[in-house]
Order: sequence, then C-alpha cells, then structure tokens
Amino acid sequence: MPSYKILHVEDDKDWADLLARWLSSRPFRLYRAPSGEEAVSLAEKVAPDLAILDIRLSDMSGHDLCRRLRELPGLERLPIIALSIYDPERLKSLRVGADAFVSKAAAESELLPTMEALLRRVQMDLGVVEKGDLRIVPQENAVFLGGKPVGTLSRMEFLLLHALVKNSPEPLSARVIREEILRSKARAKDSRSLEMLVARTRRRLGRALAGRVKGSRKFGWATRPKPKK
Repeated sequence: MPSYKILHVEDDKDWADLLARWLSSRPFRLYRAPSGEEAVSLAEKVAPDLAILDIRLSDMSGHDLCRRLRELPGLERLPIIALSIYDPERLKSLRVGADAFVSKAAAESELLPTMEALLRRVQMDLGVVEKGDLRIVPQENAVFLGGKPVGTLSRMEFLLLHALVKNSPEPLSARVIREEILRSKARAKDSRSLEMLVARTRRRLGRALAGRVKGSRKFGWATRPKPKK
C-alpha cells in the first residue's frame, strides 16, 4: 500500500496516542489535531488522503467538522471516518457525509480494515493510464515518466493529473474538473481554487513534467506530449 496522509482529530490524548500505536506499523503519515479549528487549518496545509474524526470535540462536533472539511478546496471527496464511543451517533454521522462509522469499542479490530477499504475504493475508481512515455498507476498512487517514478502527489493532485492524462489531448473544462473530479457544486471561489490545485500539481511534478500541464480556467486544462527536440 502506498504512503497516505491521515488526519486524526481527537481531543483525548490517550486515544490519540493509542491510535498512533495501532497505525505505527503501516505506511501512513499521521497528522494529529486536538480540535476542530486546528484540524481545518492542518487540512488546508497538508491535504490529507483520509480523515478520522472524533464526534465529540471540545470546540465543535465532529459532524460540523465533517461539513467544514468538505467545504475546503480539493477536499470535497476526502474519505472521512467518524469515530465515537456512542453508537447512536452512527446514523447522523453517515447522514452528514462521513463515509464510515467506527465505534471506539471495536476500533482496534475495525478501524484499520475500514481505512484500507476506503483508500482502496478511491483507487479502484480509477484505472491505469498510459500516454506516450507517461504512465499513471492509481493502485500505487504513482506517476512514471519513461519507466521512472516522478514526484509525490496528494490525492486530489493525483486525481487531477489522472483525469488530464486520460482525456488528453482534449482539455478538461473547469466545470468538468469541479463536478467530475472534485465532485463539488459551483461556487464563486472555485475558479481560484482550481488554479491553485493546478499550480500545486505542477510544482509537485517537478521540471520533467510541470511544463506538460497547460491551460487556463477560460479554455480548460490538458496535458501535452513530450516536446520535440
């Protein structure tokens, strides 16, 4: 399994330490936040691949935090697991947008399989794409150029590049990216957030590939083949 960035939001230090131990042998990069506001700020910075939210936080409910995270540019499809000692929270958690609910009483045996299933589902929605010397492998969250691995992308950056390469040489419009990749409704700030996502993806790809991602919010974005010498 590739390395994934996991956001864990928990105001009980003992529980936070316990979960860290459970996940320590797995290829996860764990980012911890003790409050909802700190979680939002951290999510904006690191763009996690999955979030685990305690339902009863000191500054806001996990349900409200779930909504807040979904509103962040690039995190509209973030897999979210609600974690609580209170089983009656299950239905409400799923209704507000959590992808799964795990009871703390069963967390040691159920949490990791649930995380792996959600991350696997994201990757299974995609297929391997090959265009020229470029190969995109969702199961490995990997980008290969001439057979060699290139860059380390966040989940949303990877989804964007996968879609652009798959659709090339035709461009993808801002609307298509927003609705089919980000799965979000039109908002006034979307144009700017899409430009930021494209710019971030270019930076992560490095010099070898950055120049192949072309376009603008007016005409859409596309990937171009290797420039001729």
